[in-house]
Amino acid sequence: MAKRILSSFINDLISQTNIIDLIKNKIPINKKGKNFLACCPFHDDKNPSFTVNEDKQFYYCFGCGVHGNVIDFLMLYEHINFVEAIQELASIQGKSVIYEKNNDFYNKQLEERQKLYELMEKVKNFYQLFLIKNKSHHAYRYLETRGINKKSIQTFSIGYAPENWNHIRHFLKLNIEECNLLVKTGVLIKNKKNQYYERFRNRIMFPLRDQYGKIIGFGGRVINKNFPKYLNSPETCIFHKKEQLYGFFEQKTNYIKKNCLIIVEGYFDVISLNQFGINYSVASLGTSITVNHIQNIFKVVDKVICCYDGDFAGKKAAWRLLTLALSYIRNTKQMYFVFLPLGQDPDSLIHQEGNKIFKKRIKQAIPLTKFFFDSLLSKIDLSTDEGKMRLSTLAQPLIDQVQSKTLYNLLYQTLKNKLGIFDENKLNTLNIKKNYEKKIKENSDIKSNTIRLLVALLIQNPYLSKIVPSLNIIDTSKIVGLSLFMQIVKHCKDNDNLKTANLLELYRQTNLKKTIEKLSIYDHMIDKKKIKTVFQDSLVNILHLLINRHLEILIANDRKYGLNASDKQKFWVLKQMLLNNKIKNWITKDSKNLLKNNSYIDLL
Repeated sequence: MAKRILSSFINDLISQTNIIDLIKNKIPINKKGKNFLACCPFHDDKNPSFTVNEDKQFYYCFGCGVHGNVIDFLMLYEHINFVEAIQELASIQGKSVIYEKNNDFYNKQLEERQKLYELMEKVKNFYQLFLIKNKSHHAYRYLETRGINKKSIQTFSIGYAPENWNHIRHFLKLNIEECNLLVKTGVLIKNKKNQYYERFRNRIMFPLRDQYGKIIGFGGRVINKNFPKYLNSPETCIFHKKEQLYGFFEQKTNYIKKNCLIIVEGYFDVISLNQFGINYSVASLGTSITVNHIQNIFKVVDKVICCYDGDFAGKKAAWRLLTLALSYIRNTKQMYFVFLPLGQDPDSLIHQEGNKIFKKRIKQAIPLTKFFFDSLLSKIDLSTDEGKMRLSTLAQPLIDQVQSKTLYNLLYQTLKNKLGIFDENKLNTLNIKKNYEKKIKENSDIKSNTIRLLVALLIQNPYLSKIVPSLNIIDTSKIVGLSLFMQIVKHCKDNDNLKTANLLELYRQTNLKKTIEKLSIYDHMIDKKKIKTVFQDSLVNILHLLINRHLEILIANDRKYGLNASDKQKFWVLKQMLLNNKIKNWITKDSKNLLKNNSYIDLL
């Protein structure tokens, strides 16, 4: 029976695994100062930008931004899931994985999900076996007419669903439990008479994989003229169409190495491009590109080329993608557009003109900025004042979404040039630059505030928790982020040898995971020798603010209701700390001597 792995076992596993030893067995790595450097294995890295810190047991790439602990590295490098990474680490250390004893609900879910993956793998093998064993069948001949060769069939595990209502059930000898599980995946359908039949019949089958290579669904294309032409698995507990991209797993090594990914529209587009040596494309699964798609793509590559038909529908889809992507393009990210001749798609065109000419099209891709203004200007007459106002009105809200300062400035400058405005004083009607500067200021305030710095320094240097006093007497909920800070302090004090890697693992399954990850790589630009001093000073500032707020509350309560003896003593302790400037002493080695005769010092 599948069980949940004991969290303390995972923590011990991380603590007892040296990330340097693990990584150097996978890639060449050299020591430079206190860190180790290597060419990043997750993108095309010519100058070493992949750093590993032995003290923190943490890696970070300054090129592509990947980061994490030993578990994250194994998951990315070996293309395995979390549980498999734990099992591999345990195996390296010669240990057996220790599971929780009581978690029936979770265990049942995990066991069922594992069975779903196993059954989907069997179904995929059945479809593929039927196609390969019957080369004279019309399905195989159809693929030959489409120019799909044996290697592509193998690479993408292409198969065929025969024109039969119960072929899978009989061939795999499924029992009732397995049939019900396949109903949950959408492979089988159960009617009102409790009879099972197959969703996919007489279709070319394209297995859909998650990022770890697990089969999570299928796409089926009819061979005859029936409708719908394409049929995908329904939404299930393992398959979410708006998050998946066809080819994202199969070609991962290629597009990471090239640091470039081509977005196309169909299964055959991806397969044919791969067959002609352009092996770094993906396709959405019969749906428009979503925010999830964009985020997942920009996590792994810096350059994205959107390849669409040159008709109205193709350009409309490209424009929609552009407007979605504006908020997610950072300074290192680029987006280009390729529009094919009318009536052509990547599949048909690559077979017609070959690799060399198609690659030339890719090299001549239209930059985002040009497509942005070409699209807006297609229905605007810039020779009139009304046309200029119209362009400004349409462009400004979109430009305001841009987070990349480089891209923002480029769009802003291009807009000024298009409008023929070269005097900053004449931009009052646009107000674009002001909006961006305000946005940057707001973001800077958030990123550089004291509590963010405190949490970041603590995550990166857990030993600092030793100088943080208890704040039980003060309401910490009034300052956003302080409760998280104290929570991390507690974790660090409860585990003397806690590293950054351990903290990342503690928050892996929580909604704070991304926050902790961002702060673990936050560039505070503080000299290592001054980290403790800066941390203490920042803590003093926070404590000063907290004590003042608490005193204000006590004063207000005194005016309304009067204070009891306990609150009066509390007021006196806090007041003395401010008047005698003893807050800094509170968080130093002499803190035990501070007001040691006062009964409230234990609370403080």
